Amino acid sequence: MTDNHFGGAQRQALLRGVYGAWGRLIKGDDGRLNIPRQIAMLRSLRVSVFNYFIFSDEFDWEDCQRFLPAAAEAGLQVWITLLSPWQAKRHGTPFGSEYQGGSYPFGIDFWAWFDAIGQVATRHPNLTCVSLDDFDRKGNFETLTPDYMREMMQALRQNRQDIAFCPTIYGVTPTLLNEYVEFMDGVMLWWANLDINLGMEEWLWANQTIVDDRFPIIAGVYARSTTWHPAPPTLKTFQRCLRVAREGADGVMLFRPDLAAGVDDPIVAYLLQEAREEDA
Repeated sequence: MTDNHFGGAQRQALLRGVYGAWGRLIKGDDGRLNIPRQIAMLRSLRVSVFNYFIFSDEFDWEDCQRFLPAAAEAGLQVWITLLSPWQAKRHGTPFGSEYQGGSYPFGIDFWAWFDAIGQVATRHPNLTCVSLDDFDRKGNFETLTPDYMREMMQALRQNRQDIAFCPTIYGVTPTLLNEYVEFMDGVMLWWANLDINLGMEEWLWANQTIVDDRFPIIAGVYARSTTWHPAPPTLKTFQRCLRVAREGADGVMLFRPDLAAGVDDPIVAYLLQEAREEDA
């Protein structure tokens, strides 16, 4: 394990063994987060982390800050994931020409985002990690240069050194490691084939070999459809992917289980049953 100049070994320890859910937010008729219901569903899944994805909704950042103390009372760590520059271009500018796209309100001003998150984290110790989605897309690196990343990390950790950075990627490459390993306390690594997971074990092992214990790999497991795959995985495919992730990675992150649907969603029903059996 390596220890970067920000004290990465301590932050890496916080990432190992996590079992988390990437947010599908449960919202009320007013468009605001239903915090009691969100907390209740997360507790019923027995996850330790909620990855709060701040999209381009005008209330996401405000609701995230409202969510943090309730999550702390429930014993939940909170991660925050932001849209990457590549995604900002892809999703457009819903708030008019002055807004450059990306997560609202700071958009693609990642120094401002990391500074704001760092300030919020000083009040909420359960805010433990920040991520950028689809970090390894080529369209990101014109903005996310190593020099800019250093400025972002300094802003994030002005008052708390223990906030991790764990970006979303789809494969570890030597180039990615050479350019960005100093910033990575871990990665969320996603097997992107929602139809079949033949070969997933070998793929995960190959990525672990490249990383060579520099940082933990959190395996992402799709529990729902995506923008590029409109059908959710079958329950059988999900179950096998979850097993491989648990056996071969350093932690697991479930992608957007449909908490609002509850037991009406077969994957959520399976996860709830699994949690009940563990408690028995």
